Amino acid sequence: MNVPIEKDIVDLVQRGATSEAEERIGALRVSAMTAQLEITSLRERVSALERELALRDTVSFDGEFYWIGEVDSRDGPYCPTCFDTERLMMRLQLRTVEEIDYETGYTRPGGAIFYRCARCSKTSSRDVAS
Repeated sequence: MNVPIEKDIVDLVQRGATSEAEERIGALRVSAMTAQLEITSLRERVSALERELALRDTVSFDGEFYWIGEVDSRDGPYCPTCFDTERLMMRLQLRTVEEIDYETGYTRPGGAIFYRCARCSKTSSRDVAS
């Protein structure tokens, strides 16, 4: 689309072609609104990329889980599946394997402790020390 420039509009008004000048001013307004929407969209995208870069600087992977922060004061663990596929920081929940008493039918907490993601149901492959 050809964006009218100010000189063209002034020339149209001086020649008395005000309706054509108004059309060009309308086209200029539409172009300005379109540009403003694109600027807003690009700012949001830049913001998201800056957040992603900041997150990359603070996240570490220990071979099975993602953590935030330094080793001695880290937060987590976070689900590697959710983070790798969708960049979601989903905190893993500590769980125990229930043991079933087949004589009574009751369940009780077992000894195996593991992490489980509430979103994607991924579980850790190793027992986690309590």
